[in-house]
Amino acid sequence: MNGSTKLRLITGPEVAWNNFMFEGRNVLVEQNGQLTIEQADKDLRKSKLVAAQLNIPLMLNVSFRSGVSLSLGAYAGMRLDSYTKVKPVGGPAVRDHGSYNLNSVRWGLTTELGFRGSSKLFFRYEPNSAFRAGQGPDASVWAVGLKL
Repeated sequence: MNGSTKLRLITGPEVAWNNFMFEGRNVLVEQNGQLTIEQADKDLRKSKLVAAQLNIPLMLNVSFRSGVSLSLGAYAGMRLDSYTKVKPVGGPAVRDHGSYNLNSVRWGLTTELGFRGSSKLFFRYEPNSAFRAGQGPDASVWAVGLKL
């Protein structure tokens, strides 16, 4: 029925990237199975850890007559790749690929808000640390963005 409120279950694979940005001269270093943050000997334009993962979300979606769409649910994903990228001032960027003690499998809660099938605003929260226990920072991940 056209124009009525609709309730649907939405799922499907997606690829997501998390960029963990470091300030100043801070760089992430992996030594003896432990992650530490150290100071670089040069000024940096950029220093970050990037994690790409394949997610499978499962969301309950309500589409209203007005065209507004709201989705709530959860997702689980597995790490595809991770690397650090350090770009010194006046020099080329250097990428180093590795696991960086990131959990291979991550999960979280998600919500999306859209209008008439256009891009959607999303919010995600992972209550557990992205890093293996005792091998990296104890940091929950949250993200806000635009889904195209």
